[in-house]
Amino acid sequence: GAADRGVTGPRGVGGRPGGAPAAVAASSAPCTLPITGNGSHPATPPEVPPRMRSTVAALPTFDELRRYVHQTLCQHDHLDPAAAPMRQALIKRSGRPCGLLFQVQGPRALRTWAIWAADEHRILFYDSAGSRIAETRLCDSPDPLKLAA
Repeated sequence: GAADRGVTGPRGVGGRPGGAPAAVAASSAPCTLPITGNGSHPATPPEVPPRMRSTVAALPTFDELRRYVHQTLCQHDHLDPAAAPMRQALIKRSGRPCGLLFQVQGPRALRTWAIWAADEHRILFYDSAGSRIAETRLCDSPDPLKLAA
């Protein structure tokens, strides 16, 4: 069908606004515009998702990593870090610590997420809809094996 050719309707694939599936909307690739009429004039979608922000940082300690993640998640939704608590959970692969999952809870049901993938030296940030909003590549980061201690 039309979705197989990369053409989507106004609600997009899977009912997402913006005309792009989550994997495309979360990337830095341009959004797929819906085709109207005879297919030669693309319509402008009601809202084009902003480009994903990508940065590089040195966060050698767990405290610096936590502080950076909390600040980044709160900035995205204009939350006061003092009023938006952050929770974290250890991520393990084959029984070994390999990262952390962070969650900031804002007002109502607003929850944003971040995953520190230690083996990949990066932090991935997600909004409450599950779309990736930012990525930080780490040139220095803590040792995940120290999480188990």
